[in-house]
Amino acid sequence: MQLVRDIYAAKRAAGQPVISFEFFPPKTDEGDRTLLEKTLPALLQTKPDYCSVTYGAGGSTREKTLMIVDRIQRQHGLTAVAHLTCVCATREQIRELLGQIRALGVRNVLALRGDPPCGGEFQSTPGGFEYSNQLVEFIRGMDDFSIGVAGFPEGHIACKEGKHVDWQHLRKKIEAGADFVITQLFFDNADFYEFRERMTRDHGVKVPLVPGIIPILSASQIKRFTALCGARIPASVAAKLEQLGDDDAAVMEFGIDFATKQCGDLLRAGSANFFLLWGIKRGPRFSLSLRERAGVRGNGPWKVQTAGVLQVARGIWHLGFSATYGMLVVQKCQSKSKSVASPTWRTLWEQPKPEPMPWDSYSVSKARVASRSRPPLKSFADSRRSS
Repeated sequence: MQLVRDIYAAKRAAGQPVISFEFFPPKTDEGDRTLLEKTLPALLQTKPDYCSVTYGAGGSTREKTLMIVDRIQRQHGLTAVAHLTCVCATREQIRELLGQIRALGVRNVLALRGDPPCGGEFQSTPGGFEYSNQLVEFIRGMDDFSIGVAGFPEGHIACKEGKHVDWQHLRKKIEAGADFVITQLFFDNADFYEFRERMTRDHGVKVPLVPGIIPILSASQIKRFTALCGARIPASVAAKLEQLGDDDAAVMEFGIDFATKQCGDLLRAGSANFFLLWGIKRGPRFSLSLRERAGVRGNGPWKVQTAGVLQVARGIWHLGFSATYGMLVVQKCQSKSKSVASPTWRTLWEQPKPEPMPWDSYSVSKARVASRSRPPLKSFADSRRSS
């Protein structure tokens, strides 16, 4: 399988976007089968470059994460990234785990400090690692893995000294051997632009800085997420969510449109890569709404409890998917085709001029400074045809 760092290098040289998405390990055997036999084959229609599989708090899904990553690569030929954390593991246990990962033919890992199994403050395991840069350095010394790390445009919630100090910590992770950075969710692109500018200009970072995008599908859900991770909800977004109240369908509509505009602005400012963050628990009502929007009829495998939106650069595709029940639904499709296999996509440049957004006060010229030397992106359709 390819190294993720090579994927980013090749696509950048070709002026093409990198497409990636993330899975939670399902909780049941049925969920495993559906993910690997229905959901993933359907998502492969988008020709993603790689995917990642998360790691439960405290390493609670460690064995299942490895099983899924292995089967994704062996059965479907898709490069997969295994998450790896410092929580509840000694150096020797991590060494053993990396040996298992290597034996499976997995060459890519996302090195994280991780979340404690019962919440609260992180505490290092005796004989383990306290910081993720130590984990990165350890992995780099073992083998030629491609290593990804997390970045925080607004600063890590545990870094009381502020975001600029946290960005210095990120530089340490990169200096320790990280090949690419995937950011935490954010809703104001100005935060990402400042982060990117500081990291590239002040810290000399040259590895890919990949914005992590999550659509708002529930007001309560996003408030819970941001409370846990410290991300800010812009005042205009908070006001809109307050206005929509408990109307989940309206919140979903707003959230997907907002994420679309967010991605469009990032593209115009030179960000060629997007990464889907996290699955979101929803009920049958959400499933029905997705079906109606996509023009899908009939029952089929549409009963869902987990769903997400896949944001793809250059002609953004929106795919609702369920790792548990194998749902695949086209969003923002120009024509209401009953077929989800060959829809007509509305590309970014065909959309109307966006309305004012939270990040409009940030200088667009400043946002473009770091991207002037990048080769122009091909259209999404052209890049898919040539791959």
